[in-house]
Amino acid sequence: MKIPIFLILFLFLSFASSANLSISPDELKFNGKIGETLCQEMVIRVTNETLLGEDLWAEEGYFERNLKAHTLNSSEFETKLIYPKETYVESEKKIEICLIGEKPGNFHGVLFYKIKEKPLRVGIWISASLSEEKSFTIGESISEKRNVKGLNYLLPMTIVLVGALIILLFKKR
Repeated sequence: MKIPIFLILFLFLSFASSANLSISPDELKFNGKIGETLCQEMVIRVTNETLLGEDLWAEEGYFERNLKAHTLNSSEFETKLIYPKETYVESEKKIEICLIGEKPGNFHGVLFYKIKEKPLRVGIWISASLSEEKSFTIGESISEKRNVKGLNYLLPMTIVLVGALIILLFKKR
């Protein structure tokens, strides 16, 4: 009588220990222009496991959450999803997911992570909306350079003025 209970308990515990893989948030949304590198973070929680990642996509314009419709590789519509294909997680790990698209459109996909050598896998939905205009950040670069240049001159000028003030104070005495 004790053997069947032990066997049931063993099977239940092994199933429960493999079922603790989770990903958050449940969806990543990328909006931008073609050629931009768009990045977001997700968190994977699992205890001492090596995970394998895989991304699958649906036809352009398809946004239903039907896994059977997600059969394409991101390269088939000129989009690159950058993420660790294999990673080890001790308990919790933040992972950066980046998307670079070279074709405008609206795309929907899913990023799966599965425990290596186990059938359990968990997914996160991905939606991407890419416009045709390429982004130019010349204005931002100029203003950033101007601010950095100002700081580069501000510190030496402050040192010179404080030094001159100290010299004037000691000369009067």
